[in-house]
Amino acid sequence: ALRVMEGVMGVEVLGVGETVATLSSLGATVVWTAASGQRRHVLVFQTPRFAEIVLGMRVFPDGERLLTFDSEVATVWNTTTGGALRRLHTSPTYLGDIAVSPDGELIVTCGSDEVTIWNATSGAVLWSH
Repeated sequence: ALRVMEGVMGVEVLGVGETVATLSSLGATVVWTAASGQRRHVLVFQTPRFAEIVLGMRVFPDGERLLTFDSEVATVWNTTTGGALRRLHTSPTYLGDIAVSPDGELIVTCGSDEVTIWNATSGAVLWSH
């Protein structure tokens, strides 16, 4: 069984406050119903070799998408279904932080010596410096 809670390291309120996302020290992101405390989804991107260790998360303004990141990949999640919508691979640049634009149209990643702007819908790189 996947352990999802052991030291909450981050929390985000989604949308109008009906949903909360927490980030545990084990790297799992959990989406909860705020009023009841019922766990809705555990967001973990698993490959045959490993589960990514999530370092942080950001909420899209629509409250329906959540962006998590590890050291090389940012993942956009649908908070209603719990499904991954897209993954943004930043390798070989170490991913240090991420941001979502106020309109939810852009994702900004930065790390090491690079800043990249992504189209949030398509996942396409708009520019990178």
